[in-house]
Amino acid sequence: MSHLLIVQDSEGQTVNRVFAEGLALFGSLCRLRPCDSVAGPRLAVAVFPRAKAPVDGIVRDATRWLCGAGTWFYQGVSGEKGLRKLLDNKSFPINNPEADLQDLDGQFVVAAGDCDSAELAVITDRLGILHIYTVQVGTTRIISTSSIVLAALAGSGWDQEGCRQFLASGNIFEPKRTLFRGIDKFEDARIYSFAGGGTGSQRRYWSVGSAFQQSDERPVDAYRVSVALQESLRMIHRNFPRPLLDFTGGFDTRGIVGAMLKANLNLDLVVNGPDDNPDVVASTRITKKLGLRQLRRFRCFDSPQQWWNRSKESLNYCDGECDVLQYAGTLEAQLRNSDGFGATVNGAIGEVLKGHWWELLFPYTGRLQHFDCHRLALRRFTFEGEVPGLLSFEYREPLTDYYADVIRDSVSGMDRLPNTTLMDTVYLVMRQQKWLGRTVSATDHVWPCISPYGFTRVLELAISAPVSAKLHHRLSRRLIEY
Repeated sequence: MSHLLIVQDSEGQTVNRVFAEGLALFGSLCRLRPCDSVAGPRLAVAVFPRAKAPVDGIVRDATRWLCGAGTWFYQGVSGEKGLRKLLDNKSFPINNPEADLQDLDGQFVVAAGDCDSAELAVITDRLGILHIYTVQVGTTRIISTSSIVLAALAGSGWDQEGCRQFLASGNIFEPKRTLFRGIDKFEDARIYSFAGGGTGSQRRYWSVGSAFQQSDERPVDAYRVSVALQESLRMIHRNFPRPLLDFTGGFDTRGIVGAMLKANLNLDLVVNGPDDNPDVVASTRITKKLGLRQLRRFRCFDSPQQWWNRSKESLNYCDGECDVLQYAGTLEAQLRNSDGFGATVNGAIGEVLKGHWWELLFPYTGRLQHFDCHRLALRRFTFEGEVPGLLSFEYREPLTDYYADVIRDSVSGMDRLPNTTLMDTVYLVMRQQKWLGRTVSATDHVWPCISPYGFTRVLELAISAPVSAKLHHRLSRRLIEY
C-alpha cells in the first residue's frame, strides 16, 4: 500500500470534514485518489495505491477493519491474505493490547479499527522502518504515512529543531521528530491504542535489548544465520513470485546471494549505476563468475533536466525528509526496475552482522558502561564547526550535545548490557530507522521494498551473536563463505 490516512474523533461531523480535507490534499499534493476506504461517524480510514504495483485493500468483518502500509508478512503470508489471517486471529490487537506479534514480520505499519467503538490500534515494525506520522488537532487524531499531508491539514509550520538536524546532517535522526511542528513519527516496535481521538496509550513489544537477552544457549554462527536468511527469502518468493534482488556486490548483498543459491532459488539480480561504479564492477564480476542473471536498467540520467524533474517528483515520495537530488536516482531506478517484477529485495540492515560502528568502542569493546554518547554523536551524527543558529533562530546548545541526549535516551535502562548492544541499538533505532527507513518508505510507494536482514529471526541472531563472532566482519565473511 502506498499511503494511509486515518481520522478519529468522538464527534462525527469533525471526522467527516477532516477526512474529506485529507483526501483532497492527497489529490492535490500527491496526485493520489483512495483505492479503498471505510468511513464511520467517529473513525475513517483510506488507503492509496502504489505507483507501479498492485495494492492491498482493507479487510473487514462485521464491525472491524484492518489495513496496512509497507510490506508485511503474518504467519508467512503477505498482502490481504495476511491481514485476513490476523483479523481472524483471537490475538487481534484491537481486542487484545497484549497481543503476541511474533508472527508479524517485515517493514510495515498495520492499523486496526472498530467502527462501533471507534477504537483504533496502530502497529509499527520492529525497527520503525516504515514511517507513519500523527498530529492532534483539537479532539481529532489524524494519522498518515505522509507528513506533508498532515502538515498541510493541521496548518503546521516548520519544526526548528527538525530543520536544523536535516540541514546539518542530511537527515533527522531523532526518532519521533519531523520537519513539521506538531507532526510526530510513530516509533519502532509499538502498539499504539487510541479511543475517541485522545492521546491513548502505547506498548513496546520488541527491542534490541530484549532480543539480546532472550537469545538461547546455542552459539550464533554462519549456519544458523544462513538458515534464517534462506527462510526469509523463501517467504518472500512464495508471496512475490518474481522478486528482484538489488545486488551491489557488498558483503550484505553477497550474503543474500549466497543464501539464495543455498536455498536453490533462481532470482533475478540488478545493479544500478555507471560502468565504472565500484558496486557495478564488483557485482558484474561476481554474477559472471557464478553464471547468474543480472540486469542493468539504470546507469545514470540522460540530462540535468531529467535529473531535476525526478528530484521534484521525489518530494511526493519522501515528504521532503530525504535529499531529493540523491533520492531522484533511486526513484528512477525503482520505477524502471519494477517493470515485470513483484518486489525489490535489498541487503540493508545486514550491517548489524558486522558490529557496525563498534570501532568507536575500542579498546573497551564488549564491556559494560564504556559508552560515550557525546563521542558517538560527534563521530557519526554531526560535525565540528557547526554554526550556532539557523537563519534568525538561535539554539540553546550545540547539535552534538543535543544528539548526545537523544542517544542517551535511546539506550536508557540498558546499563547492564554490553556496550556493543547499546551501539547496535543506536545504529538500528536512530540511524536505520530514520535514514534507511525514509528511503524504504519512499520506495514502497513505488512497489514492495523488502530487507531480509530485517526479518525477526535473522535480526535477533545478528543482535545476539557473541562479540568475538562479529568483530572484523567475521560473521559476514563466514556467512558468505558458508
